[in-house]
Amino acid sequence: MLYNLNALSQETFNLIIEYIFYGAIFIVGLIVLILMKRRSRRPAMLFAREETERTVRRIDELIASLEDEKNDYVLPAKILRLSGEIGDLVLLADREVTQNGNIAFDGVLSAYKSAADQVAAIDAIWGRARVATELTAAKEQLLNGLKIIEQLTAGKKEKV
Repeated sequence: MLYNLNALSQETFNLIIEYIFYGAIFIVGLIVLILMKRRSRRPAMLFAREETERTVRRIDELIASLEDEKNDYVLPAKILRLSGEIGDLVLLADREVTQNGNIAFDGVLSAYKSAADQVAAIDAIWGRARVATELTAAKEQLLNGLKIIEQLTAGKKEKV
């Protein structure tokens, strides 16, 4: 029985070495994934600019579709979707200001909040002319935010 104890300890030693080896591979893989995620994260300004441009195009499409009679049933859903997209922009700008400390984004945040308030004030029951006016006002606020973003990115291009 004594000679079997030596073989058991050798197997245990080999098993521990294997666990250490595979654990090291796992930890190195996690570190590589974390570094890849940090590298692949897009800057907030570029993401905000693209999303703002897309939201402005969506507002233009919505204003153009107001004359369609079939739009009476779909309009509240489209406005709700637009409100969600603008809400996402508000969250992006708020995160950039509060968590990342980018105070230059404060003007963008206020423009997005104003656009969100404009869209929230839309009541599709009161007529298409008023909806078009409110959507145009929200679009102007988004364009103001886009203008600020472009000024911020232009300043970064000059510094580089």
